[in-house]
Amino acid sequence: MTKSATATPQIDLATLSGEVARLRQRLAEAERAAADPRAAQVETLRAELCERQAWLVAIEEAEADAHRRQQAEAELTEANQEVAFTKSEIVRLRAEYSALPALIQRAEFAFGQALKAASVAKQNLERIQQ
Repeated sequence: MTKSATATPQIDLATLSGEVARLRQRLAEAERAAADPRAAQVETLRAELCERQAWLVAIEEAEADAHRRQQAEAELTEANQEVAFTKSEIVRLRAEYSALPALIQRAEFAFGQALKAASVAKQNLERIQQ
């Protein structure tokens, strides 16, 4: 909500709601006595009631805007955290992927060494059994 050239007094919602209720009561009382010369007072009360109701609407709109802004900020924070997490996950997976050829080569070498050792052990066993 933008601020106008005339400053709106800072009134909390509960106080304003109470004032609106009191003004409605005064208006109802004044309308019952509308036959007397207090008709001008009734119009004054109506105008004051309309003004307070406008303030109430403005306060409620400002609170709704603040709530929507807080919710949007929370959603943005959560989305940014998810972006950071998934980016780090991509970096981690790329590092693992780039290390795979060297790991495969080492595993193949170890397999070859184990195969040679098994062949030598088998030949030794066969020689001993003869």
